[in-house]
Amino acid sequence: MAAETLAKLHSVTNESRMYGYWYDTTIGPFSQNNEQTQYNWALFLGQMRMMPMARVCYDKGVINKQILMRIEGLCRDLYKRIDMSKIVPSLIHGDLWSGNILFNMSGATLIDPALYFADREMELAFILMFDTFGQTFFEHYTRIHPLSEDFYELKVPLYQIYPLLVHAALYGGIYVQMLERRLMGLKA
Repeated sequence: MAAETLAKLHSVTNESRMYGYWYDTTIGPFSQNNEQTQYNWALFLGQMRMMPMARVCYDKGVINKQILMRIEGLCRDLYKRIDMSKIVPSLIHGDLWSGNILFNMSGATLIDPALYFADREMELAFILMFDTFGQTFFEHYTRIHPLSEDFYELKVPLYQIYPLLVHAALYGGIYVQMLERRLMGLKA
């Protein structure tokens, strides 16, 4: 049920082929700038997601200058890492974890969205980070939307940087350690 609900959401695209949304949203207590100025997913991810949240973490004293600079370098080179030729802006929930899913007799309902148009695999990396769904979910989901060849190797660690920054800003500790491990794994 949840796989079909999410696959249906991810099937929504926008005519402008731009990333972001028509208005700003929030993730937790943080604003998400969704200004639709980018046809380029790598630029949107770096400029509208990773760097603003890295600056929040730095300003709160959660990450140091060295980590901020590593994230800046990663964002600057995202276009070299992501094959954008196969990415279509898809509507994603943006904050999908078990607390934002309600189940009833007729299916799954997603609540508390942080909507924006993105690479749909951004959502899947977030789901894997929190182990929101198991293998059965992915089996059903990938029948509708197959995964890219570099999903597990590249996109999962890369796309988990943003939610790790959000959680580091909220809770610090273990999320900062997880962030550092992802950056090391990405050689950033």
